[in-house]
Amino acid sequence: MNKLDKVVLQYLKINTNNALLITGKWGVGKTYYYKNHLQPLISNTPTLNDSGVNYQPIYVSLFGIKSLEQLQTEIFLSLYPFLKTKEFKIGTSLGKVLLRGILQFNGLPDFTNIINDISIQKQEIVKYEKLIICLDDLERISPSIDQHDLIGFINTIIENTNIKMLIIGNETSIPGAHLSTLKDKVISNTIEYTLDLNSVFDSVINSKFAGSPSYTDFLGNEKRTVVSLYSGKTENLRTVIFSLSYFQNIYSIVSNFFSEKGIEEESGREVIVNLLKFTIAIALEYKSGNISYSDKKELNETKPLHIENSWNQLSKPSKGTHKYKTAFLSKYYPKYDYFFFDSIYHYITGGDIIESEILLMEIENNFHIEANHILPEYKVYKRLTLTNYQKLSDEEYIKLTKELFHNACLGLYEIGMYPQIFQMILRFNNPINFNIKEVENKIIQGIWKAKITSKFIKSLEGTMNFDEKTPFLESLTRIKEEALKVNEEIEKDSSKKVRDKLETLFYQDIQQFSLELYENQDIFKYDPLFNYFSVDRFANRVINSGNDFKSQLVTVLEERYLWNANSFMYLKEETLFFREVKQKLEDKLTKKTNVSGQLSQSLLSVLNSIVIKLSPEYKKS
Repeated sequence: MNKLDKVVLQYLKINTNNALLITGKWGVGKTYYYKNHLQPLISNTPTLNDSGVNYQPIYVSLFGIKSLEQLQTEIFLSLYPFLKTKEFKIGTSLGKVLLRGILQFNGLPDFTNIINDISIQKQEIVKYEKLIICLDDLERISPSIDQHDLIGFINTIIENTNIKMLIIGNETSIPGAHLSTLKDKVISNTIEYTLDLNSVFDSVINSKFAGSPSYTDFLGNEKRTVVSLYSGKTENLRTVIFSLSYFQNIYSIVSNFFSEKGIEEESGREVIVNLLKFTIAIALEYKSGNISYSDKKELNETKPLHIENSWNQLSKPSKGTHKYKTAFLSKYYPKYDYFFFDSIYHYITGGDIIESEILLMEIENNFHIEANHILPEYKVYKRLTLTNYQKLSDEEYIKLTKELFHNACLGLYEIGMYPQIFQMILRFNNPINFNIKEVENKIIQGIWKAKITSKFIKSLEGTMNFDEKTPFLESLTRIKEEALKVNEEIEKDSSKKVRDKLETLFYQDIQQFSLELYENQDIFKYDPLFNYFSVDRFANRVINSGNDFKSQLVTVLEERYLWNANSFMYLKEETLFFREVKQKLEDKLTKKTNVSGQLSQSLLSVLNSIVIKLSPEYKKS
């Protein structure tokens, strides 16, 4: 039994004409705790003067109450819940009761006179001493109610009837003068409620997710992990419920997928727990106002971020490391692999529904799932990460480290992982007694082999930061340099593939070309794409095109060059291309006063504006 329970029980067992105030921050779960814990506790507690009769708790929220008469009515209706099922309206029997002044401010009249108006038997009337009234949301009561009148009303109930009263509110939001008067006239004791998630966790998940036994079982099994993720990061129960409610849908999608595909249970659990950690981290940061749907604070730009996090065990971040991202990793992923999920991020921050196909694709990419199985080389790597290697025997550790090295030499891992793999192979003072220079050379060979299957990592350099005290610094620096070279070549190769595709689309389907250019703007927004086009072929396509092509081309060029404020800074290399295209088109395009002529002149005008904007003499106004 916790301190709050003991204070409440003590209050119920003493003869007092004062109320008990339960205070706490907004959202901390005061109301939830009362309804799901204190209320049952009170209902099972014998009254002060009759051990054969238990207390009857009455709950009334003050939120939105605009008058004492309305408050009186809410208290009265709470005394007899069945009255709420009757169709009482102002002007009917209940309205008549209110007009006669039930629960008048200057004292409670005899309930018998009130009950006669609504045909309830006298023996059904509740004895005052049996009642304990809970007034919740004290700080949210309407300002139209005079606080002195409210305090006087509460004081009258307590003194005249011996009814016990709990008041719930955030005392820091109550004006100081009113709080002082309340404590002087009404309150005998104040106790602060702070969220102890470990104590209320089972109750929360069983009440909120009762309709999903599989999900409640999962949360129950992962209670320690879940509670630790919130510990020290939030005291707001609403935020806890928010994140777990959103994750319920994610859990359903992923667990059903794993079940259908027959993915082994342990691997599936590992993935789901990782998704849970990401969901909670993003929810907490979003609710704290640190991130938004459109402002990811670059959490999505570095891949894989868990490499950077691991190296924080060895060195301090360089000056270029983004402070927020570093703090985020330290706060939520001190020992865990981090992966970013666009679909979950947008879902949590309110921009999208959860797209199951995108989510599952992200899972397959991040966790290296092929043919419904996590690739064996990544299973080896995972068992040697910070969170898992301590579970291994010395023999298992040596065996797996040799496998890791073998797989790395074959180029089976993403290029961004190789600096960490080098460190994993040699940590604990090189227990296998590898030749360090030989390991370095073979790791580099593995990086180049990995080029075939690796994807370009946009911020790779930021994931590999070493200081002067980092072990094997010279080797790591060389490995980093080679990884960056390979990454650059991957970018060139992938860019060429996309360029070739875009050029083909330009001549075949200008509309699809426009869409692809937009979807790849992170690559080509400031890339001199048209420098790779043939001037003659481009000009001939325009000359032989219809009005629809010219119209869409004008729009594409305007968006890319004229509406892009910084195009003149990054796309100057294309100046010669557009100057030559313009020269070839000037004598070929029709100047007739028709639709075709108008579009032709619009296109020439746009080309002229582009040449001017991209010229060395152009200065932004």
